[in-house]
Amino acid sequence: MNSSFKLILLLAFSLLLGSCTLVEIADSPLIICLNFDDGYHDVYQNALPILDKYGIKATCFVNSGTVGNSGVMSWDELSELKDSYGWEIGAHGYSHPNLSELSLEEASAEIELDLLLLRDKGFDPKSFALPYGICPQEYLSLIKARYQNIRSTNDLAMHRPIDRLNLSYFPYHHGWSAQIIKDRILQAMADKEALLIIGFHQVGFSDNWQDCPPTILEQICEFIAERGLKTMTIKDAVKEF
Repeated sequence: MNSSFKLILLLAFSLLLGSCTLVEIADSPLIICLNFDDGYHDVYQNALPILDKYGIKATCFVNSGTVGNSGVMSWDELSELKDSYGWEIGAHGYSHPNLSELSLEEASAEIELDLLLLRDKGFDPKSFALPYGICPQEYLSLIKARYQNIRSTNDLAMHRPIDRLNLSYFPYHHGWSAQIIKDRILQAMADKEALLIIGFHQVGFSDNWQDCPPTILEQICEFIAERGLKTMTIKDAVKEF
């Protein structure tokens, strides 16, 4: 077999492999939700332009009692995310409490005050992210009575039917490469997962354990866009199931 014929065979195999990959991606049922917790201002400053570039709408979980504090978005900025960019604003507790350290009455006050303040500022949150991913079983009814969707911090595969009161997510950690997130997305596609929630906190340049450099976030968004994967806010994604 001469070298020219070998080259033709390799090219044909490469094209066939690429075709199969495209079919696999097109058939993927996966919906990706990007989350940003705690309402950090660098999300507005650094993450928003990146997501807008790739046409991605995210869910931002805020602690209503800290809005406007140093390093945290203002109410006007949160309204802009919702009204101008189609982001979802979700609840995350009035002061980001560890609910397991509160009495039932204290937990109820935290959750209720959070909701009332968000509504007073013109928001109608449908989703709640558990602070620290922790909630005593007997307190869950407080959240279920007020919200349609509850997000935890466990990274469990989500297939149909989706349990919207126990949504899992995969959080980014400082120091990770974009490839770690890409690999998790590829795993979800291969396993035919229906929903994958990827979580972030800060998007900046510090050494904080939860800080994601903007360059890493852009690589992740570019990867999602190049593969034509569907992205939605949580409140819109769960309607698909």
